[in-house]
Amino acid sequence: MSPKVKNGLSTGAVGALLNLCVGAIPCCGQIVALGAGGIAGYLTGRGEPFATKGEGAKSGAISGAISGALVLVGQLIGAIAFQLLGPVILRAMGQSSSALDFGGGIGLTVVISCCLGLVGVGFAAGAGALAGYMATQPQQAQA
Repeated sequence: MSPKVKNGLSTGAVGALLNLCVGAIPCCGQIVALGAGGIAGYLTGRGEPFATKGEGAKSGAISGAISGALVLVGQLIGAIAFQLLGPVILRAMGQSSSALDFGGGIGLTVVISCCLGLVGVGFAAGAGALAGYMATQPQQAQA
């Protein structure tokens, strides 16, 4: 497995777990994806020898996009779990389930999470490209 894929999967898995915990707040997913993509791009830029900084940015963008996609999966699972378990938790606490508006159902939750998650994938790819570009130290050609 190439280092860019390995770095994207490992940081994406951690980001997905973090995003699973805050799945009820869809806007947090972009922040988690941005951080995961930047870390994946940095690790990729530092871990592989590249001839130019542009190659480091390209590999960083790929690893950032992979991590952002995994964060998107975590966001979807967290949002659906909140839609299903939110009313149960409120009833167990003695609140009525109408204390929070759960209108729209799971379908709307999936659509909103996917749209915001795709923005997060873009943020992660951009952060990965920037971090990969900055972390790459070009190798000199052997003469």
